Amino acid sequence: MWWKRKLDLRGLIFFSGSLAPTFQEVHQWQQPGLEVEGIPPGNDEIWAATLRHRVWGRARLSAVRGIEPLTEDDVRFASGITETERETILRDAQSALVLEMTSQADDVLRERKRFLRFMAAVMGTRGVVALDLMAQTFWTPGRLADELRHDAALDIVHIHVFHAVTQPGGIWLHSHGLSELGFVDFDVLRPAEALLGGNQFDLLRSIAFHIVEGASSGVIEPAVGAEPVALVDAPTFMRSASSADRQLRDPENHSDRRVVCCDAGAPGLLRRLLGSGEVAPSRFLSRGMIEGKHLIRFSDFSTDLTTTRARESLPLLNPFRQEFEELQCTALVKLGYRTDSGRDGREHLWFEVHGVSGDSIDATLVNQPFDIASLKVGDRDNRPAELLTDWAVMTPLGALTPRSLEVARKLREKRSLLLEYLRSQ
Repeated sequence: MWWKRKLDLRGLIFFSGSLAPTFQEVHQWQQPGLEVEGIPPGNDEIWAATLRHRVWGRARLSAVRGIEPLTEDDVRFASGITETERETILRDAQSALVLEMTSQADDVLRERKRFLRFMAAVMGTRGVVALDLMAQTFWTPGRLADELRHDAALDIVHIHVFHAVTQPGGIWLHSHGLSELGFVDFDVLRPAEALLGGNQFDLLRSIAFHIVEGASSGVIEPAVGAEPVALVDAPTFMRSASSADRQLRDPENHSDRRVVCCDAGAPGLLRRLLGSGEVAPSRFLSRGMIEGKHLIRFSDFSTDLTTTRARESLPLLNPFRQEFEELQCTALVKLGYRTDSGRDGREHLWFEVHGVSGDSIDATLVNQPFDIASLKVGDRDNRPAELLTDWAVMTPLGALTPRSLEVARKLREKRSLLLEYLRSQ
């Protein structure tokens, strides 16, 4: 299992002002249950401290001389943050403290969650943003607050980041963070709009899961019924692709342990047989999926991880449903019922949620089952939460899911505009 490994974590917590907080200031910010003890500083450190918590464990905090400031590109191209948060980071993040945590358990998803709790404690009410250096992921106060409202382990999207760079010839979407885990990062050239934070973002999750589950090269099938995708190492791509495709990428710092998602079908094979040797970016990922024809493919392991996060974050569903009710949002749960034939194990069906109470979900079936005669569209009942495999809140700004909590922050920022639009309809 790819997530069963120990990795020491390191991050930066940014503050406004040109000088990072002093040890005395940090010591005064102590939160309940958190102990701060000064220790001798190391080379290039102004001060250092040990942080202890009976549940989270131990971390090390320090003020280090000469920390490089964030570049505009670091922030502009990063995924997972809102435009307002992006502007705040660019304007206010000027000085930083270094946070380090030695891994205590071989679970990179749950250990990273503990790391986030330390980040949030150090940020307090004065921090601007925290940066997970291994994943190159930004955690704003709002993002941390939503994520830490539950104890579920992180999803794979939280341990790497996507940069979307607009070039004259199209968009260059690429990941960072998977190679730091010992795998490879990947590029998608000219991605379909639906992949860029839209309803087909899970295609990128599927590719990431394929990679961490062993596919560092060769052909993968991120969607059932669609063309397969070839993972071509970046140096080979830069030697073999067309000039227009090569110009989309910046090879500096984007060549080692990196693949480009390419066509794997007959046209590419024919070109190689004819001697041209060209590889081409995946046309499927540029077009996107066709609803009703393509289905995103996940392994049993990745499905189990998704299910676990959905179940452990279910307490968020009712609060989100109530918070955004006036924005005409619809809350849904996906439940897995055993099929009549037993051939496919379980059939996963979507239900509209009317309420969640303990281990019971009051919900109405919204799609017709294929192999379960006892269930019909429109059936409403209290359904056991143990059948849950996913949940979502459908909003004017996209689906709010256990993996895309930033949609909640976008809704809060744009609530007045959305209400004005809805009232005008």
